[in-house]
Amino acid sequence: MEGARRAVCDRVDELAEVLIQTSRAIHANPELAFQEHAAHDLLTGVLAAQGIDVVQSAYGMETAFEGSAGTTGPVVAVLCEYDALPGIGHACGHNIIATAGLGAGLAAAAVAEELGGRIRILGTPAEEGGGGKVFMLERGAFDGVDAALMVHPAVVDTVVCGRPSERWGSEVCAVVALRGDVGDDELLATASESIARYKLPKLIVRRDVIVRSPAGKADYRWAREQVADEGS
Repeated sequence: MEGARRAVCDRVDELAEVLIQTSRAIHANPELAFQEHAAHDLLTGVLAAQGIDVVQSAYGMETAFEGSAGTTGPVVAVLCEYDALPGIGHACGHNIIATAGLGAGLAAAAVAEELGGRIRILGTPAEEGGGGKVFMLERGAFDGVDAALMVHPAVVDTVVCGRPSERWGSEVCAVVALRGDVGDDELLATASESIARYKLPKLIVRRDVIVRSPAGKADYRWAREQVADEGS
C-alpha cells in the first residue's frame, strides 16, 4: 500500500504543471451553466492525452464527460465541476475543483489495476444552477459507484476531526491546520462551515501531513487520542 501511495504522489508531481496550466486556462475563460464548452474540451483533452478512455458529451449533455480506468473491483467516482457564476466568474474556485478532480482521477488511475479498483472521472456541468449532477444521476452516471469524491478549495488547508453521534455527542475534538503560519482566528473562520453544526473545537492541532487512522476510515476514538497526544 505504501508503494501505491508513493506512486500516486509521484503522479501528481508529474502532472503538476499541466494541472496548473489547465486551472488557469479555465479561470481565464469563465463559462456559465451548460455552456462550459471550452472547459469540457480542455479537460477531456488532458484525459485523452494521458491515456484515459474518455467519453465527451456524456449522458446526453454537451458539456458532461466521463473518463474511466481499471477493469474490476469497486468503483470510485471523482467529480469535476467547471461552471462559473454570472458576473463574477470563478468565485467558488471551480477551475480548481475541476483540475483537482482531474489530477486525483489521473493519479488514482495509475494504481487502479494494481489495487483492484476502477476510477470514473465525471465532468459535471451546471453546479452553480441547473442541476447537472441530477440529470447525470437520472441517466446512470452514478450506477454501480461505491464512493463519489470531489475537492473544494479553501483559503487554508484544514481538517476537522470529530463527528456528531449519539454515542459521542455533537463534539468537534480538533481542527487540524496544514499551514504553520495560520492564526487561530483565521483557522476557525475557514473551518466555520464545517464546525457550525457542532461545538467549538477543544484544540487546534498543527501538522505538516494528515495521518489516517489505522482502521483506514473515520475513527472518532482514534481522533480523540490524537488530540490528547498533541495537547499533552
